[in-house]
Amino acid sequence: MYYANSGNVQQGIDTYHNCLKLCKDYGLENSQNAHKIQDNLARALGKLNRIDEAIQLVRGSIETAVQNGDTIRENVQRINIADYLIEIDAFTEAEQHLNLAIQYFSENKEYHYLIFAYRCKARLYEVQKK
Repeated sequence: MYYANSGNVQQGIDTYHNCLKLCKDYGLENSQNAHKIQDNLARALGKLNRIDEAIQLVRGSIETAVQNGDTIRENVQRINIADYLIEIDAFTEAEQHLNLAIQYFSENKEYHYLIFAYRCKARLYEVQKK
């Protein structure tokens, strides 16, 4: 995080990739630390306008969350991917992810996450000038 936040984003990305490899080597690819590394890696890629790579990474996170039955992570990642999709004007897909996340967080009374979903949806509407 230090590298990514202090202007040396590429070194941060390289470090995140190395950390993910270590997580995989030690069987920790589904740990909370690995999830945080993936999230930070996607953010760093976004900082370098490598949005397609960030989207690909988040898509993989969603797939893994679905496979593991981790519905909270799945829907948090839906908010994250919507943020990146907004950047590339993929508004329809972004809204689909947000609607799924909003539905899940509403039904499960996960209001903390619901706030983030609605904030992202407001950003979507703002970018679309709605």
